[in-house]
Amino acid sequence: MRPAFLSAAALAALSLPLTAGTNDGVLDIVAPFEIKGADPVTSGNIFIKMDLAETLVNVDPDGRLTPGLALSWQASDDGLEWRFDLRPDVVFHDGSAFDADAAAHALNVARAKPGLLETAPIAAISADGGDLVVTLTEPFAPLPAFLSEYRSLILAPAAYGPGGEVTEVIGTGPYRVTRLDAPLRLEAQGFADHWDGPPFIDRAS
Repeated sequence: MRPAFLSAAALAALSLPLTAGTNDGVLDIVAPFEIKGADPVTSGNIFIKMDLAETLVNVDPDGRLTPGLALSWQASDDGLEWRFDLRPDVVFHDGSAFDADAAAHALNVARAKPGLLETAPIAAISADGGDLVVTLTEPFAPLPAFLSEYRSLILAPAAYGPGGEVTEVIGTGPYRVTRLDAPLRLEAQGFADHWDGPPFIDRAS
């Protein structure tokens, strides 16, 4: 099961001092960071640590890759194709279904922007039935690790404008954004339909 509130590992990684609200039922988190906007390319490090959105692959405290929105992954014998088996019955915060098409769209948008994916030898990212398939121009063993990085967060199709700009944060995490006032304020509420169950702490700021 998911930790009782916002990821303990995430909070430790940020070294955030926590302050208690005045009996308002909200977990207040204070950090010396600015939220630059809704795009994971600029602010995804905050979004992933606040459990607002998720990646296909996670990393445990020992640096081992673990399942995220993908349950498993495997490379072809020639190393030129990676196939990701996606977690079923996952929904975005707007109620739309997470599937291979949504994942491919989010990663293709991310690949067109500055970040790790831009540097990987990727020829194509596409859906094949329920699987996500990444085709490479040459073997590239670190690919799953690249997909655990915050700029590879998977957002819903409705989160993007026609030019690939991110207009709002619509993820699959155990918290959903209720207010985003860049650069200084973000409010979130527990998402009851999260695939691993709702978080125990209902609201965070």
